[in-house]
Amino acid sequence: ERNSDIKILIGGPNTHYSYFEPREDYDYVINGEGEKPLLKLLDEIENNKDVEYTEKKDDTLIIRQPEESRLDLSNLPFPDYTDFPMENYRFPNGALCAISRGCVAKCTFCEETHYYKYRQRTAVSTLEEVKFMYDNYGTNVFYFTDSLVNGNLRELRAFVEGVKSEGMKIKWSGYARCDGRMDLEYMQALYDGGCEVLSYGIESGSQKVLDDMDKKVTIEEMEANFRDGHKVGIAANTSWITAFPTE
Repeated sequence: ERNSDIKILIGGPNTHYSYFEPREDYDYVINGEGEKPLLKLLDEIENNKDVEYTEKKDDTLIIRQPEESRLDLSNLPFPDYTDFPMENYRFPNGALCAISRGCVAKCTFCEETHYYKYRQRTAVSTLEEVKFMYDNYGTNVFYFTDSLVNGNLRELRAFVEGVKSEGMKIKWSGYARCDGRMDLEYMQALYDGGCEVLSYGIESGSQKVLDDMDKKVTIEEMEANFRDGHKVGIAANTSWITAFPTE
């Protein structure tokens, strides 16, 4: 209200809902992966160019990433923290990172895979970013923000083996699906590569409800992951859905 020249731009998953309506003070909405559309929009604004948009609602311009367009996560540049006073943060030795986008599952209650196609960075790409942060900023705690770190078990295994071989003393955590292929030996490799906690979407203790959700995981697999993780020192956080329609 005080400075009408300030542009307000929003994005994120909530803007994908069919019932989403922008507020009157939104100038721009970006749907999809925002890296490239944001750079293009900033260039258009700063150079007084006409903004290319997909749709207009009242005075809000909506810019949508084409459905067939997806970024190669392994080619994105590393975050630039050179202007951040890291020592002023509560965890100056911590940082966020992402291994993948999307999910390999198609659970009935989740809308994520209806937009994203699952992609995971190569182990080399993830390792290079972690090592860059470790060497340049002293970062030794990482929280992976993606929906699941273990969508590609081979690449995750290669990453943790790379961490171990590089001698980096890091700790990390992230979201994961329970998976029967993650046996005791696999869990040990994760722990040796810095894994402290895995946060699992359990949803239910009823196999019937899990099947109705199309989770494609069994209670036996879940319990095995908990037991094997506990044996090697990986803690388990769990999230649940109560009152699922068929419960």
